[in-house]
Amino acid sequence: RSIPPSLVGQQAIPEDLEGATTLDRATLWQYHYTYEQRSVAQDTIFTNVKFNVGTNVPNSFLLANEPDLFDWLARFSREYPVLQQGLDLVLVGYNEMGDTSANGAAYNAIDWLATLVEGVAETWGHWVSGLAAMRQLQQSSLEEYEWDFELTERLFGSQAMIEMRITPDSHPSAKYPKFDVLGESGELLRLSPSITNGEAQYTYPWSAGELPEFLERTQVFDELDILHTENAWGGIHLERNLNLSAPNFPQRMTNPLFVYQTPEIRFVNKVTPLIDNKQPIEIARGQTRTLAGHIGAMLNELFGSAVNEPNPRERLIKIGVRYAYDVRGQGGPAIGPGQTDEFQAYIPVLQVMPRDVQPNNLGGFRDDLTSSINGWFATTNPVRDRGFLEFDVSFFAALSETDLPVLRLRRLWLGLDRIG
Repeated sequence: RSIPPSLVGQQAIPEDLEGATTLDRATLWQYHYTYEQRSVAQDTIFTNVKFNVGTNVPNSFLLANEPDLFDWLARFSREYPVLQQGLDLVLVGYNEMGDTSANGAAYNAIDWLATLVEGVAETWGHWVSGLAAMRQLQQSSLEEYEWDFELTERLFGSQAMIEMRITPDSHPSAKYPKFDVLGESGELLRLSPSITNGEAQYTYPWSAGELPEFLERTQVFDELDILHTENAWGGIHLERNLNLSAPNFPQRMTNPLFVYQTPEIRFVNKVTPLIDNKQPIEIARGQTRTLAGHIGAMLNELFGSAVNEPNPRERLIKIGVRYAYDVRGQGGPAIGPGQTDEFQAYIPVLQVMPRDVQPNNLGGFRDDLTSSINGWFATTNPVRDRGFLEFDVSFFAALSETDLPVLRLRRLWLGLDRIG
């Protein structure tokens, strides 16, 4: 009897749980995808992970509910001239006429007009929301792609072995995950792949004669960039008897009539990370530049490869800037936030409300931000002792229906001593 694999859970977590301390790692996250399978030598597990799954466009985008928007508009166009006769009775004051049949006709006309108006209004809402979602998908430059793998497990001497390969249907960017498994003593092991001729092996000590009846496995896809890979969605199925002669004759496949395949199952929803990094990150990295040069370098690194794409989608971002200085009047280079906050005074500089920024045309945004900050310094003339600027940068979702930023970097800082 075949028992299909079951999905246990999925999660999206920052690459650095305590918070990244460098800009190049601040946008990275991991996708963890856990499933349980029965330990059967004849089973081949197929896993699939979809990335950048778009906003769900309602099926009612064009058809709405039955009747849809087109139906209600057609009814209104056809039936309003007939209703108008009853509505005219309202205008001439049918109550004074004492004609009960006229009263009924006027009442029915008003009632049916209200039904038509409500129908149009309701289906119009479906149309508008579907249209907005469709436009969002059409405008997004975040490519939806899939990574597909097949794997088997067996004992090899005193080791347990997972053998895995990327299937031909997979996107060219596919890379092998790590695996979290329980060792023989119940300890959690993270396995990295050993890749030979394009196929991966994962091994760990196992001296018992057989594997447990049920195996829980977690695939870990790490170093995903939130600005290029915004969500993930795992699925799984198995095929039994696919290759009964493996591993001795892996090229000899089983007659398809003897292969049993379970339907693919998938988590109910995709998972989207929400990275909120509170760690101080110095953007100067020991270099001295103009303020515009530092801000431009920061934006270029955040947007990454999208800067050079021919037609990237605009990203909605928000930036807050504040200035800090040492209230003790001590001189020297800035040491940034988080170390002596009790001796630092913070002053708000500006708040850029959410606005769309084109990744391949960052110069205008950089110049606007630089001009505003320089204007603030000229007007305020703050104390300069160990002074630094602190940037709070938020990137909002391009594909997900959430009002929360998918990435927030609260403490990017730039010392005044690094501005030349």
